[in-house]
Amino acid sequence: MAGFTSNEASYFLVRQPSLGFSASTNSFINKTQYINTIRALLPTLNDFGVDAVTFEYTDWRGLENPAVYRDAAENMVGDYSFKCPVIEASLARARVGGKVYMYQFNHVLSTLPPSTWTGVLHSSETTMVFGLTMVPNRNFTLEEERLAMEMMRLWTNFAKTGNPNDPGSETWPVFNQTDQSYIVLDTQPVRVAQWPRARPCAFWREYLWQLQEQTDGLLWKPAAAAGGVQVSLPSLLYIHVGLAILQLVNNH
Repeated sequence: MAGFTSNEASYFLVRQPSLGFSASTNSFINKTQYINTIRALLPTLNDFGVDAVTFEYTDWRGLENPAVYRDAAENMVGDYSFKCPVIEASLARARVGGKVYMYQFNHVLSTLPPSTWTGVLHSSETTMVFGLTMVPNRNFTLEEERLAMEMMRLWTNFAKTGNPNDPGSETWPVFNQTDQSYIVLDTQPVRVAQWPRARPCAFWREYLWQLQEQTDGLLWKPAAAAGGVQVSLPSLLYIHVGLAILQLVNNH
């Protein structure tokens, strides 16, 4: 069994006030702070890569939305650090014939402050799986209690048999390479979706690191020397040091 919440990164971003995030504000960061978040997560990424990530996760339809860069950062960190690794690992297991049951937990707990931007926090599904909705005076809703009962049943079935479904039921399909089916869990009836985070995970897997590899050298090449011969930075350094030593020798 493998899965993720809808907003995996927010729990960690609110602990980064230096980047502009906070649980007590709307965290409406600007583009510079968004880029700083990318650089903080991926310090070895070159300028071409940073530009690519910035572009990929910006909602170009909503640039007037004050939350556009905050949401871009949350999606970016969540995909890179949690969602895509879970999906890629599940695909690897499916390729060798292993059974995987994948879920997305999509419910914002009612016990959170109504003004919070953090959404469906990392590991918030454990509240349901361990039945915390049934603890007296926790003020969960009836819908949340029902969701908890459903999830406890699915998780218990899986622990007992390796299959979360009831006998004769296929509510939760096996995740496979063909359609990558998974279920969405919230207070609505359980529903099946397909191809989780297909585009962004392909961006990380198929594009970004290849771009980094192909452009790294471009950022380190100085202008051509006289006669059109390229001179590397280490060579320039050695020439500079050599000239300095020669000057010292001549002065003495």
